[in-house]
Amino acid sequence: MSFPIIEPVEQAHRPRRGLRARPRSAGNFRQHCNLVYAEAAGVGLTLDVFEPTAESNGRAIVDVVSGGWHSDRVRLNEHIGLGAIDAFCAEGFTVFAVAPGSASHFTALEMVTHVHAAIRYVRAQATTWQIAPAPLGLCGVSAGGHLAALTALSPEASDPKARQSWFQHGTEVSAVGLFFPPTDFLDYGGNLFPFERGGEFSVPRLLFADGLAGKDDAAMRDAARKISPLHQIRTAHPPFFLTHATEDVVVPYDQSTRYVDALTAAGVEATLHTHDGPGHPWSTIAETCAEMATWFKERLHAATG
Repeated sequence: MSFPIIEPVEQAHRPRRGLRARPRSAGNFRQHCNLVYAEAAGVGLTLDVFEPTAESNGRAIVDVVSGGWHSDRVRLNEHIGLGAIDAFCAEGFTVFAVAPGSASHFTALEMVTHVHAAIRYVRAQATTWQIAPAPLGLCGVSAGGHLAALTALSPEASDPKARQSWFQHGTEVSAVGLFFPPTDFLDYGGNLFPFERGGEFSVPRLLFADGLAGKDDAAMRDAARKISPLHQIRTAHPPFFLTHATEDVVVPYDQSTRYVDALTAAGVEATLHTHDGPGHPWSTIAETCAEMATWFKERLHAATG
């Protein structure tokens, strides 16, 4: 296979006009499109690779791309426009932007399984991309941040004797950066997350593959707890960097404050960078992206040592 693959494949189920807008970029990367990292239900799961145009630092960040628990190229273009990939590549990181699937087809825990598969793929292909398989960073924005958090809290061990090469790699990460992530579906603005509400967040399949039909309140709450990062914290987790706006009207600000408090109480390093005012995201978020990139460089360097 020759690189780079700069032309994405046809998007069969998205309005074409949604793909016409080109995301703004500082040009800090070379983009390789549509590499298949796993298969689920007969459908290929893909990622894009962003190689730094500057000198590589030999490290990688896995970036979970999901908006409203939906993944496609429109979401990826929005994600590029955020500026995080540019910021990471400016620091020499190779970024693997992972599409974990969408809530119309997969539950939250199934999508987390896909992120684990992506991490194994990255490590198995480390030589191809001239990166070290460890330490590895993990990042996500909004719904992608939620899935990244769950993945980081549930690392899967390697199996050195596995026949398939990818299972010979574990999925532990050494640093996690999250932008305004949902973390507690039992207390989402004082209520159970509105799984049945219409609009972008009408995603009952986040909980159950067959939806909410026939599920009582106890079953819903048990399932919601299992996909709430705040309720999955144990000990010995990697350090976290979170950023959130105080007046975020999509994901309540306290989803980050309470999560950081819970991590800290468990003895986990966690930092929250607050933006005062509205935004999901906000106009100056590129500055925060640069701060997170520096933080990743410091933490992954420390993990190496």
